[in-house]
Amino acid sequence: MRVLLTGGGTGGHLSPLLAVAKALQKEAELKKEPLQMLYLGPCNNLSDLILKSAGIETRHVMAGKWRRYFSFMNFVDVFRGFFGLLQAMFKVLVFMPDVVFSKGGYGSVPVVFAARLFLIPIVIHESDAVPGKANRIMQHFADVVAVSYEMTKGFSDPTKTYFTGSPVRESILGGDPAKAKISLGLRTEKPVLLILGGSQGAKKINEVIGQILIRLVETYEVIHQCGEKNYDEAKNLAGKAGIKVNRENYHLYPFMRDDKEELKNALNCADLVLSRAGASSIAEIAAHGKPSILVPLQGSANDHQLHNAFEVAKAGAAIALREENLTPELLLGKIDILMNDMPLRKMMGEKAKIFYHTGSAATIADIVLKLGNKEKLKD
Repeated sequence: MRVLLTGGGTGGHLSPLLAVAKALQKEAELKKEPLQMLYLGPCNNLSDLILKSAGIETRHVMAGKWRRYFSFMNFVDVFRGFFGLLQAMFKVLVFMPDVVFSKGGYGSVPVVFAARLFLIPIVIHESDAVPGKANRIMQHFADVVAVSYEMTKGFSDPTKTYFTGSPVRESILGGDPAKAKISLGLRTEKPVLLILGGSQGAKKINEVIGQILIRLVETYEVIHQCGEKNYDEAKNLAGKAGIKVNRENYHLYPFMRDDKEELKNALNCADLVLSRAGASSIAEIAAHGKPSILVPLQGSANDHQLHNAFEVAKAGAAIALREENLTPELLLGKIDILMNDMPLRKMMGEKAKIFYHTGSAATIADIVLKLGNKEKLKD
């Protein structure tokens, strides 16, 4: 079977895409069914790094992004979108998959359109509490719409909508906290604060952390994923505070790699997680049953991160802080309150687990393979 994978290109799209790809490989091996996968999406170094390391071939198409504010780039991207569709039609025709799996995002739009023109079955997955613009359009062309939140089920035709949860890749599951601390070079018995800015980092969070870092490292071990483009700036902010990276309880990473089990180890030993509110990050935090402080990206498409964060906070699994209200003293105060209240952290961690759905990737993989084999999905 030939499966075409597509998605927007950020870590939020690629992590679940990779989880489903791994589940497809496992399911195909069990059924002794030949499987060929290809990722087709926007040109992105991150997608190439993550997917190629998993043995998945990647090819690129142009993609036009429509901004919700006036920009001359909107006019440019109309042409990019048109040429992207032509590219996608040619590359889909050459590969001619049996089924397409899309994680959404503007980068997947030309691929899904091209697949529909060739009458290829399509499965799309919506990770967020509020569906993105691309998936709102593409759900009309999809044969199956998988969703991560119960509240999202109503955005598409119920006869083709499946609640699956958000796929989490197996490579970050399990592990031993004691071994994780050794692997990450944590040298004290202080509580561990893990800061996750997503695959691209979070400039606002990095800046606020820089202002309170000297006080944080006095009390906690701090693991900070700052984003590759923000690494030098984060390192300089630490230097201005008189703190040397990877010493004095401060461990700075541009990006945490699966092949080194860095994210898995960090989540294992974290007592508290400070994170953006992307659906993938929330699912990964939930998989490890960790309490969190969520700072949704201001101005994210359809404010999806804001809705994600408040869904988790409403369940009692996290504290949600709006980015526009984030100040050093407010953040430090929330961190200290949670770190000093172990029963509260434990309770929040238990409640977080409801946002992790065991077998989500396998469920989606099963749908993809059945659709590709033209098998019946529902009785």
